[in-house]
Amino acid sequence: MTPDIFTKHIVFEKLERLNQILASEEAKEWINIELRSFLEATYSYIKGRLNLTIPLLIQEAELEDIASEIELGNAQISFLIGIGDAVQTHLPQDYFNSALNKVKNLPFPLSKDDFDFSKAISSFQETVQSAYVRMGAANEKLQQDLKEAAAQSSDVITALKAKLEEARKIVNIVGNIGVTGNYQNIANQNKKTANFFRWVALFFMVVMSLLLIYSIIELSHDGFNLHKSLVRILAASVLVYPAVYAAKESARHRNLEIQNRNLELELASIGPFIEPLSEDKKQKIREDLANKYFGKSHTMFEDKKNDSEGVLVSELEKILKAIFTLHQKINETHHHRK
Repeated sequence: MTPDIFTKHIVFEKLERLNQILASEEAKEWINIELRSFLEATYSYIKGRLNLTIPLLIQEAELEDIASEIELGNAQISFLIGIGDAVQTHLPQDYFNSALNKVKNLPFPLSKDDFDFSKAISSFQETVQSAYVRMGAANEKLQQDLKEAAAQSSDVITALKAKLEEARKIVNIVGNIGVTGNYQNIANQNKKTANFFRWVALFFMVVMSLLLIYSIIELSHDGFNLHKSLVRILAASVLVYPAVYAAKESARHRNLEIQNRNLELELASIGPFIEPLSEDKKQKIREDLANKYFGKSHTMFEDKKNDSEGVLVSELEKILKAIFTLHQKINETHHHRK
């Protein structure tokens, strides 16, 4: 039985009717003291038990039986008072004793205090309803938080994907630096060597040019000395060989620098170039590059011989022979004149 139905049950009306009868002047006149005390105690006891009982554990039929016994007792008292007869103790008392026995069987909490369980149940229902409302609000907030968390997770995943692409690029760059770093160092070394030999060649050419210019200027002077001029020309001719050698070494190292620079550029750019391709195509390109670059460095950087060096030496020998022959003829002519 629910608390609302319990508080509106007819048993409370019947019990209040007993209280009204006991308060009337006729009851005071016709009901003896012993029965009156019993009825007042019965009223207080039944009312107290009803206030303490647990409505949810009571069957409606139980209250109907209690209300019926109280109504029969009230009717008996009212009838006797109405006819002006003194109410005997044993007449209505039997009905109220039966009601008391039924009330004693009602469930009630074990408490010393005067406890109104109906109010407690009502309060409990209000508490449950309030908690249900709060749970609904909390559930809505939780759903909103979950949506926001899902949106934030999506943003984080997008950011992580972007970072992953950046990391891949960085790894490619670092890998390319590891692969191409040696070629870059070799190219830098060849650049320094080429620059050194270029300055050496330039030095010899400047010295050779100064000797030739000085010899030509001396021809216009009155004190021309043929032997000194020939020696200067010979010295200038001898300087041709180291100058040309230095120039050739400079060109050779410059060529090696260019080749290493090209290799560095190709290996550095191959990673980003093949990144969008499928794995099969990537593997094929890697195999081709391995066959091209690895194990064939002796053919890639092989110096291309130039026969100009041999021609230069041959021409230098001819010049020296011509100068030597000219010097002998001048000596013979000078000897015959004497």
